[in-house]
Amino acid sequence: MKFFAAFFLLMVGLTAAPAQNAGDVADDVFSRGVELQLLNQLMPLLMTKEQWRKVLPAIETAREAVRKTEKLEVEELQKLKGRMDESFKNAIEKGELPKKELLLEFQKTLAKFRTTRRIISDINTTKVLEAFNATANEGQKKTAIGSITPADFGYKPDELKDEARLNLFASEILLNPLAYDIMRKLSL
Repeated sequence: MKFFAAFFLLMVGLTAAPAQNAGDVADDVFSRGVELQLLNQLMPLLMTKEQWRKVLPAIETAREAVRKTEKLEVEELQKLKGRMDESFKNAIEKGELPKKELLLEFQKTLAKFRTTRRIISDINTTKVLEAFNATANEGQKKTAIGSITPADFGYKPDELKDEARLNLFASEILLNPLAYDIMRKLSL
């Protein structure tokens, strides 16, 4: 809650920035804040450059799977776009309600995307966690487990066992889109 209040105040303050779009500045500041939080999770692991190099291929494979999934989603949405644009135009210009069949098809498409993304996320998390577990020593694993605060993810303090915390570390930290460049830099 405090984060969102601070973010709102930042947004209000940035509206006076004439040289750069306030949205761009807010995006930059928000991204940098997330990067700093990720560094706060990654640096205490004290992983060597070689260890990062062993984990990165699994992350690169996961990122590629996400890109392929997104490409397929765009292709599928393109198939709906024309009919949706026409339906919107007819609703505005002619007062025609959008057809239920089209709305149902759109809802089913979104549900399919959610299911596919969940499956891809689970597969990616498993593979990245396997690479991390094969590379990290016991102290590094304990540090990763200790860095996960259950409340940050909607869980009660004692609700997550070590395995679940490591799983969250892989899915939320190692697979965070902004973490890849950080880990790549740590590997150089």
